[in-house]
Amino acid sequence: MKIIKSVVIISSIFFSLSCHTKNIDWNDYQQIVVQINEPVLFLDQFGRFSQLNKNFKLGLVDYGNKNKKYSGGEYILKSYGVEVLNNQKDYILYQSTVPLKSNIDLKVLYQDQKIVAFRIREFSDVDYVKRPYKKFISNFFIYNKFSNLVIEAPLINSSSTNLGSDYESILAGDSFSYIKKEKKYLYNANIREINGKVNIYKLILDSDLDCLESTLGCENIIYRDFLKK
Repeated sequence: MKIIKSVVIISSIFFSLSCHTKNIDWNDYQQIVVQINEPVLFLDQFGRFSQLNKNFKLGLVDYGNKNKKYSGGEYILKSYGVEVLNNQKDYILYQSTVPLKSNIDLKVLYQDQKIVAFRIREFSDVDYVKRPYKKFISNFFIYNKFSNLVIEAPLINSSSTNLGSDYESILAGDSFSYIKKEKKYLYNANIREINGKVNIYKLILDSDLDCLESTLGCENIIYRDFLKK
């Protein structure tokens, strides 16, 4: 899929990534009370979780800072991840690092008895290089609650020319559904380019979560077992 620049307006104010919540409190009664009527499906703060049912919670976790060195000096990255509490057992589904000036959010797109599907967006300022620029990354995930299989589908890895320019492409919206008649899972995403053109990303999986079709190719879909905490 051709990737070119996209017009997007992003707040210059980044939420604080300096909070050091290295363990998530799954029993935080304040969060649980808020989610009595319906779960929180959009997370943009570390230490927050979505209680999707009484036996399953999913949250964003801060694993602290990492010092890095390069030929021109040093810089610091933030390490973060996604964890689930599945029947009272804690699992790490995903781990990554971002620059300190970053905005991360997670959206739950779908869940049923078998799976939960969500996607992550990372908006970052890479300002520790000679020519600073902005970076946008988005990945889509499916977690099988019974087998603990994690499926990751890379969507976008897009940069700008500098801190004042726009990303090559941006995630403009997405959805996930189960087609009961065909027994298939379908993920659609709208990828907006700098000229305003929207490309459609499509991922189709069978009922066993095997890839049938992907815009970027099924060979780019990553299947892995969970990381037990």
